[in-house]
Amino acid sequence: MHAFAQTPFQESQFSLEFWTERDRILHPEGSAEERLLTEMQYVVSGMLYGYRFSYTPSYRDREVEERFELTPVLTIPWGDPSSVTLNVADRGTVVYGQFLYRLSDDQRAVRSRWQSAIIPDADGTGNGDIMLGYTGKVNAMQEAMRVALRTYLQGQTRNRPREATGILVLSEAPRIFIDEGQYVARVRIRILMRELQEYQSF
Repeated sequence: MHAFAQTPFQESQFSLEFWTERDRILHPEGSAEERLLTEMQYVVSGMLYGYRFSYTPSYRDREVEERFELTPVLTIPWGDPSSVTLNVADRGTVVYGQFLYRLSDDQRAVRSRWQSAIIPDADGTGNGDIMLGYTGKVNAMQEAMRVALRTYLQGQTRNRPREATGILVLSEAPRIFIDEGQYVARVRIRILMRELQEYQSF
């Protein structure tokens, strides 16, 4: 079970595949097809425009708890005519959907800017509770983005920052699978740091 998009920045379209369980306990509302489109909307928006982030690492000596917030920069509209459903396949307990998203000239330009060699990238893996259904999937993706950002910061700063803010974008669609009752998401992100605040001395 996976979602993928091996789409270089210079290409004019995204080819994507998503899956969802056909399970009324996990998904009491809405159809499988609606969930596939919702996930496609979330991922494509993250690949094109990304998320504003605010991240505070935990710091036990200062009694500071870890905090990570994500806000979409921009979300593609529901029913975006640039999105094409190629195929939806019902395989009993799982429904798969294949989609094509065609980028406008402006979107290609936005995507291309993230290709710059000065914009760093990072990988991360995160988990989400399968019993939360689609929300659990999103939680897994966001947890993976948090881990990727934390890993990047650990390699860039000698001292733990007080707060980091900026924008991160998905380099490709997250890979998502199920392991031991958890959604597991693996992501690669690009990071544009806006501000990195340091602690003052004690």
